[in-house]
Amino acid sequence: MSGSKFDCYLCGTSNDADADACSKCGGQLLKIPGGEPDASDSSSLGAADGSTHDELAHVDEFDEPVVKTPKSRPSKPARSVNTSVEDMRLSEALGLNDDDDDDDEFDGLQTEVTSIPRARAAENIPHLGTQTVPEGSRTEFRSEDDISKAAYIIVAMLIATVGWVGYTTLFGGSEPETIAFTETTTTTTTTAPTTTVPPDLSLTANEVDFLYARTIVRVVPYACTNGRGEDIGDPLVGVAVNDRSVLLGSDFPADANVAQIFTRTGGSRTGIVSREGSFLIATSDVLTNRHLEFDEISDEPFYYVGFELDSNQVITMEAPQGLDAEISVAETGALHEVRIGSTMARAEALSAIDRRVEVDLDARGRRNDTCSTAERLSLVEPPPEAAQNESDADLEEAGAE
Repeated sequence: MSGSKFDCYLCGTSNDADADACSKCGGQLLKIPGGEPDASDSSSLGAADGSTHDELAHVDEFDEPVVKTPKSRPSKPARSVNTSVEDMRLSEALGLNDDDDDDDEFDGLQTEVTSIPRARAAENIPHLGTQTVPEGSRTEFRSEDDISKAAYIIVAMLIATVGWVGYTTLFGGSEPETIAFTETTTTTTTTAPTTTVPPDLSLTANEVDFLYARTIVRVVPYACTNGRGEDIGDPLVGVAVNDRSVLLGSDFPADANVAQIFTRTGGSRTGIVSREGSFLIATSDVLTNRHLEFDEISDEPFYYVGFELDSNQVITMEAPQGLDAEISVAETGALHEVRIGSTMARAEALSAIDRRVEVDLDARGRRNDTCSTAERLSLVEPPPEAAQNESDADLEEAGAE
């Protein structure tokens, strides 16, 4: 079989004799002898059907294969198979010629192929699973070198454009010869006067009540001598002027030198009674934040915060009420005047009150009543302003701890 060709059934490519598949498309090979049959092949064919070599040579001259019908199985009519060589090659390559099917369908028939025409080279046969693309719809792709060159050209053009614009902006051009650059013009703008409305800083009666009701306290007078004594009167009304001192009324007993101060919420502290001008003041060593504020002082009262001692009730109104104590303030909340009984004190005079007491630590261990507590207290002169600020800072730090 030296002259044989192993053509692919799909593309018609010739392959080597030892190839298992097509080297071009990978299709199955149809291994059929391509030249004249050898003597061994002819002898084998002659031995199979009883024909001689001359008869086989005579048959080769015909284009169509000669089919002989065997005489076996006479019950079935003999049928001839008119099948082209290309159909047989394709059927064999696709595995459609099964032995069982041949036995069932062509039982009694025996074909003999003596001449096989050469298959023409397959042209314009598409591969399985492929699709022909129209000529006009094909897309041409450029190489990476072409794309990179185009990109470099575009970038270079952009850089040149930016450089030219920057140069002309900074150095190019000259001032236009117009009046705007040669002469100075003055424009006058007229604005209408605007009136600003001040914000409304007025307070309501409830807000004033919240600010000043907590400054009103009750005081019980005590007459103490050498750490002993007792209360000598009923509770009276007082107003906390600052964090240490309380303003007393004119009805406070003259022989009382100590006052037990009670807030409206139940807290108490002991204060030493002293006179500040025409006012009686009770000063304690316990600080309080429920006192008057003198940031603003007013000359015109608008609200009146009154206190009734028997009912322990605070009433704020826009007119005087004539109660046991009364604080008059402006509409903005600024302090105007304080009245306790017949004692009248203006805000300016109250803001100047500054009394201090100190505690004798060595006197501890005695009784814990009001007179014993007052015996450990003594009035002192207020320190200078710088030392006073340091003392207040120390007290604040102690309270924070």
